[in-house]
Amino acid sequence: MSFFVNTQNASLNLDRLHSIIKNYRDAFPDNFKKSGMEICLKCDGSGLPVKRTDNDITFWQPGNYCDVCGGLGVTNIVMIYDEYLCKKCKGRGCSDCDNKGTLDWIENITKG
Repeated sequence: MSFFVNTQNASLNLDRLHSIIKNYRDAFPDNFKKSGMEICLKCDGSGLPVKRTDNDITFWQPGNYCDVCGGLGVTNIVMIYDEYLCKKCKGRGCSDCDNKGTLDWIENITKG
């Protein structure tokens, strides 16, 4: 019996999704505005609970993400490419989405 919790999948999923969203936002700013997604006001799009010091050093503990956007850097997000963001885990990965963070349209209806 193992009590080890694997947080690596969640971090990898969030990093992957954050990268996709950020690249989309940078490459297609007009489409990003039309999408309905908004840059998270709390973390300013970083997805991290950033703590800066007077000398501009940033401290972040791996596995901790912004509590407003969940680490994605944006709010009001529903889909990534052609898959829906898992409503249960918000992209981190869980048993409902087989630790992918996203669901296809059928899974979204049945599990969402």
